[in-house]
Amino acid sequence: EQNRTVAARDPIGITTFYQGWNSEQPETVYFASELKSLHPVCDKIEAFPPGHIYDSKTGKTTRYFEPTWWDGERVPEKPLDLKLLRETLEKSVRKRLMAEVPYGVLLSGGLDSSLVASIAQRENLRLQKLALEASNRAAAKAEAAKSENPDVGEGLVGIDDEDELSTVTYLPQLNSFSIGLPGSPDNKAALEVAKFLG
Repeated sequence: EQNRTVAARDPIGITTFYQGWNSEQPETVYFASELKSLHPVCDKIEAFPPGHIYDSKTGKTTRYFEPTWWDGERVPEKPLDLKLLRETLEKSVRKRLMAEVPYGVLLSGGLDSSLVASIAQRENLRLQKLALEASNRAAAKAEAAKSENPDVGEGLVGIDDEDELSTVTYLPQLNSFSIGLPGSPDNKAALEVAKFLG
């Protein structure tokens, strides 16, 4: 009814978001998560600022996220707690691994990406172990039930990568992306392209 557009970006800019304009249609504003979709129609493109919201009713972009840590003058008064720092970092990485899709880490060679990759890999191995233990318990229960009643079915199963029946479900191995790192997908792809090009 109001012919109104509201656009916002996440608080700290994890997801990319762009805003564009066309000088031939100055009243029109374009939004996209990728530059390539704006490039053909816009002659001015800007990154939409994190923690902001745009409202076509006012034509203004305003900040909606005001974190206390944004102010550089504000210095924490709480004493350093290394255990809390570690637990918070691990919890943060674990939270971002809650997806049913493969994930990867771009290793820059610095401390931050190395820590995140290490925590993610440790968490991935923990999940694999838990899934395997659960699968073994389920298999033992199914075997016991089958010996008591041979007509009982096998239960829920899936097909694994080798086309074998499997009840083990966990996320795939963590993929790391770092130029020159042996076994990394980008290195393998680069070698295949180089071989193809001769």
